[in-house]
Amino acid sequence: MSFVKDKTILIALNHGISVRNILQTDIFRILQKSGIKIVILTPNAENESFRRMYKSDNVYFEKLNWDKYDAYFRRSRLQPRLKCVRWFTLNGRYDLTTISDWYEKVHKKQRNSSTARHKIVNLVEDSLIRLLRSSSILRKIFIRLESLFFSPPYHRDIFLRHKPDWVLVTSLGFFDYDQYIMREAKKHGAKLISYILSWDNTSTRGIGAEFPDEVIAWTDIMKKELIQLHDIKPEKIFVGGVAHYDHYYHRESIYERRDFLSRFNLSEGRKLIFFATKSPTGFPWNPDIVEIIAEAIQNDVFAYPCQLLIRLHPIHFRRAGGELRFKDFFDRYDKISRRYKHVSFNIPHIRSKEIAFDLPKSELYDVASLLHYSDVMLNVFSTMNLEASIFDTPIINVCFEGERAGQYGNTPRVNINIDEMQTHNQRIVKTGGIRLARSKRELVDLINMYLKNPEMDMEGRAKIVRDECGPNQGRAGFIIGKHISKLLGSETGVGEINADGLPVRKEERCADAFNKR
Repeated sequence: MSFVKDKTILIALNHGISVRNILQTDIFRILQKSGIKIVILTPNAENESFRRMYKSDNVYFEKLNWDKYDAYFRRSRLQPRLKCVRWFTLNGRYDLTTISDWYEKVHKKQRNSSTARHKIVNLVEDSLIRLLRSSSILRKIFIRLESLFFSPPYHRDIFLRHKPDWVLVTSLGFFDYDQYIMREAKKHGAKLISYILSWDNTSTRGIGAEFPDEVIAWTDIMKKELIQLHDIKPEKIFVGGVAHYDHYYHRESIYERRDFLSRFNLSEGRKLIFFATKSPTGFPWNPDIVEIIAEAIQNDVFAYPCQLLIRLHPIHFRRAGGELRFKDFFDRYDKISRRYKHVSFNIPHIRSKEIAFDLPKSELYDVASLLHYSDVMLNVFSTMNLEASIFDTPIINVCFEGERAGQYGNTPRVNINIDEMQTHNQRIVKTGGIRLARSKRELVDLINMYLKNPEMDMEGRAKIVRDECGPNQGRAGFIIGKHISKLLGSETGVGEINADGLPVRKEERCADAFNKR
């Protein structure tokens, strides 16, 4: 293959969600078809299964030295402090509810202030955060100084060998260890594209570690936050939509009903309640919620015969010293499944150990089918609120805590009320598209309400889709891929392509195909 004007893009992927958002969407397929030379920098570059999945004539794989970055960061006493300062710094002229709550109610309580030295360090941290929130000039100077003094050259050989024109990362430099990759790129004369990973990142994370030349945002709301909170110039921001939601708008992403029921061990004659669990580090009461619903099903409390399917958050499978960190949770889930009928579990398949949350593309179809066929979806303030809204599936957010966190060997990072008041979650609450269950009784009553009247709150769910799921629905990956190609000087004539890399026919696109009612 002849490369387009010898243009090269390096894509840094340090997280499984980054892989999903880039490589498992039309963004990557468009870049493959464009003729641009693509260098994938990732910890699992030597994984043969990974290489086979994404290989083509213009794709090269290079190993991201995550371990070296990690050791470099941990050797320093100053860097963790600087990262913390950035994490809690945004433009103080605007609403900083999310990071302010975390800083005042969580971080300050956790830091060690028992010695005079710690107290002085904490005072400096507090003062610096307040100062940086007050001045965009000081924020820029802070970023420049940190970049100048902390920029390890661990990928110098890769940059010299491939000479990338652009480097694509999935943050502004606040995810480990995007900041070092961004700094190396700048030192080698490459331009930076930051494709924001998730809908909450612009309000729940502080200022970035470098200055991107281009930022790709999900929505106009995200663009506004980038301008106001992060000092990004409007002309540097491209609102492309949500590429990894594209498959939700296409019929081929949904299993046939018979296959769906068989795949998840479900019954034909029962309504489906779907509970997408939260990370056990953030909500250790997932098993309590499961048992509340399972018991209600067994006692015929609901208006219709029901069944419950629980999807476990991937963090459930973290290991420490080779052992499952959350084994107590699995023991509880096992007891529930043996005690109650009509309870099933969906276990995400983790592909590799080299990169966190490395899920195969089949997981995208699992989630799409679950959202499509579910009668009610439960979660705890997650992006599933957006995804369920696409399918017009009634949504309940669990908004109460249990009493036995310590029993599971875990203390939650944050109070559920802090979670509820975060900026992005409040936007969803105010649409009227979701309901909040503040007690066991209310949870059961809300499920019953939606089972009897699934059209309730439909307008609110539609507003969530309009406001939070971005433009170009069903083709965002194509639009974003074309935009990146254009930045590199490729006027690709690929046209619109489907998941198989073939031209899309108009009848294949179905943004409204999944209206349940």
